[in-house]
Amino acid sequence: MLRVMVCIMIVLLSFAGGYLYSWRFTGRLLIINDVKEKFNSMEREIMFSMDTLPEICRDLSKEEGPFSKVFTRICEGLAGEGDSFAELWSEGVKKEFSRSSLKKDQVEGLALLGKGLGKGDIEEQKKCFARINTELERLLSEAREESSRLKKMYMSLFVSGGLAVSIILI
Repeated sequence: MLRVMVCIMIVLLSFAGGYLYSWRFTGRLLIINDVKEKFNSMEREIMFSMDTLPEICRDLSKEEGPFSKVFTRICEGLAGEGDSFAELWSEGVKKEFSRSSLKKDQVEGLALLGKGLGKGDIEEQKKCFARINTELERLLSEAREESSRLKKMYMSLFVSGGLAVSIILI
């Protein structure tokens, strides 16, 4: 009876472990969706309200989400040292998300998105936001595909491992 209970616990724990391990793929989707929302918000503010980049960053830093710290760093940088938005964005993304669930190439891709913002007129900004939206859609589709494929695989792998250990114990 004790062995059966231990086996049930092992299977349940392996299921929980698979679920927790596969959660990181959902985390990638949440981060990329958040940055897409932030850039869409920035685009609306620049195109329609004609707000400046420091004002927009200050507003976005007050919102909830993984990128609020990045925008806080950008606000501080724009107010102080005189670095460009692209440099501050790249530095902030690399610092905040180098240890997140994002893969290294995804962090690099997100770090490059700020390039071109804050330079040029409204037409240049529209082109820049169009490029950013295209890149974010590509990152999102890759993350969705990878998430659906790998989540199932890791769940199956963990549960199979738990079942194998349970069979060995019995």
